[in-house]
Amino acid sequence: MTIVAVDNLAFPGRYQGQGSWIDIAGESKRYRVTQEISGSASALRVRYAHEFFEEGTSTEGEFVFDFVSPTLFTASMKGAAVGNGYVLERYLHFNIRAGEIFVETSYQRVGDSLLVRGSSTSNAQGRFIAWSEVLERMP
Repeated sequence: MTIVAVDNLAFPGRYQGQGSWIDIAGESKRYRVTQEISGSASALRVRYAHEFFEEGTSTEGEFVFDFVSPTLFTASMKGAAVGNGYVLERYLHFNIRAGEIFVETSYQRVGDSLLVRGSSTSNAQGRFIAWSEVLERMP
C-alpha cells in the first residue's frame, strides 16, 4: 500500500454551512456551523462554532493538530493531548477522548466544500450520536 500524504495546507480557510445530528433514540435536529482552519507545515488549528437554533443553544471550541509525521498528528484541546489522527490526500480523520466520551470525526475536501462526519459515544442526554455537516468555503 502506498500512503499519499497531502500538504495539510489544503484545509485552511473559513467555512460556514449547516449540519444535522441524530441520536440512538431517533431524535434529530439541525444546526448552523462556522469553522476557521489555519495551518502551517507542522500544525492545523480548527476553531468552530455550532448554533443549535432548533434547541436554542450554542457551543464553540478549538482543536490543535500537531503533526508528528507528514501524515499523522496528535490532537489537543486547551493545551492537553486528547487523541490522534491522520491526513491522507484531501481526507482528515481524528479520534479524541473527553473524559469518558469518545469522539471520531472526518473532514473531506470536495472542491470548495468541506464535508464533516462524526459520532460520539454520548450526547447531552447520554445517548450515542452521529452528525453530518456540509460547509462552504467563504471568501
